[in-house]
Amino acid sequence: MGVRAAAVVALVMLSAGCSGDGATEDLVTPPVQPTSTPVVTTPVPRPSLPPLTVEQAATAYLAAVRPRNSALAKFDADWKALASVETLRQDAALIVAAEHRFLTVLDNNVWPPSIAENADSLAFCVASSISWYDATTRIKSAAEVEPPPACGASDAQLIRLRLQLPSY
Repeated sequence: MGVRAAAVVALVMLSAGCSGDGATEDLVTPPVQPTSTPVVTTPVPRPSLPPLTVEQAATAYLAAVRPRNSALAKFDADWKALASVETLRQDAALIVAAEHRFLTVLDNNVWPPSIAENADSLAFCVASSISWYDATTRIKSAAEVEPPPACGASDAQLIRLRLQLPSY
């Protein structure tokens, strides 16, 4: 499990009132054998992948960020238009799904060195915002909606510039 995925699991667990670090998923626990010496297992190392080229990174990033941006824009427009609670809940659910997909792309790729740090920072921001939008899927009135957490804009802008992506 990647660091960002573990952060999402931890945030979701914390928002649900659970605790745990989520990092034990990759560990193998040997069965309890009271009459024998415990078997020590070593985690299997994952193969390291080379970083994406700038072109590959641009393609992967755009494919993941466009649905996210569309979902965010719809939520924002509906919120400003004083849409119904049900519409805002549905919009928030779409954002949660888009954020999960975006986080998966951020977490499962080795980004070029020029954007690796920004991708990590953006992933942390996305992981944080998932719990906010998830909570918004359960609102009972539009008055419960507060401005979403502001983060990631500067990292996203630097990624866009460094990958030479058009404005979206």
